[in-house]
Amino acid sequence: MNFVKPLLFVSGLGLVACSSSTAQLTTDDREKAVTPTKAEVDSSAVHVTVKSQAWDDFPENLYDEVTPLYVTIENRSNEPIFFGYGQMNLVEADGDLRPALPLFDIGEDVTMERDLKPTFEYESFQVTAPYQTMYPTMTVTPYRTTSVTPYDYHRYFTRWEVDLPTLEMIEQAIPEGVIEPGGRVAGFLYFDEVDDDEDFVTFTYVARSMRGNAEVDRVAVKFDVEEVDEDELKDASAMSAE
Repeated sequence: MNFVKPLLFVSGLGLVACSSSTAQLTTDDREKAVTPTKAEVDSSAVHVTVKSQAWDDFPENLYDEVTPLYVTIENRSNEPIFFGYGQMNLVEADGDLRPALPLFDIGEDVTMERDLKPTFEYESFQVTAPYQTMYPTMTVTPYRTTSVTPYDYHRYFTRWEVDLPTLEMIEQAIPEGVIEPGGRVAGFLYFDEVDDDEDFVTFTYVARSMRGNAEVDRVAVKFDVEEVDEDELKDASAMSAE
């Protein structure tokens, strides 16, 4: 795969903060809710935790631009499962999909201003081949993943605003890869900003085996959308991140 397009991440530049209202995601699902901003789905195949309002880093006003979710996936099956952005969506009430936004425009050239020091958590997790140059200390999966879930990287990468994603966002995000049996991965995913006039959105994840592309599990977590003041949202994020 060739890389030809330079991409710069400037953490010294910030987005202009302003006093406004934005969307906050909360859940009151009695079977899945752990707190108003955290839900868990437990099954024999995967254990998935989804936290909203968890971002507490640069940029401070990230919720004005995208919807970040902190996601943990544990593979409890006997199959290696694929972790790809095309498998994770926020589904609006009318059925429209908001796929997870890619960290890089795969197929184009990526130039980092300084060494990437990922802080997402993982165990028995291997990145896919296109991420090898960005994560040189990580093992590359031997499985072919291109046909598991088709995904248009360029289309969704161009939805990022200028100066996003920041280096802090990339280091805390989960790259695409394969979770081996007994493995886990935890970090941020970013979606197009949810409008505060939405009634609810549903996070969905379809786990697929690397052996035959069979569906191993399907997870859905519903979040209600509330309009809140930006300062209140920052306070909720700081508390959730503790």
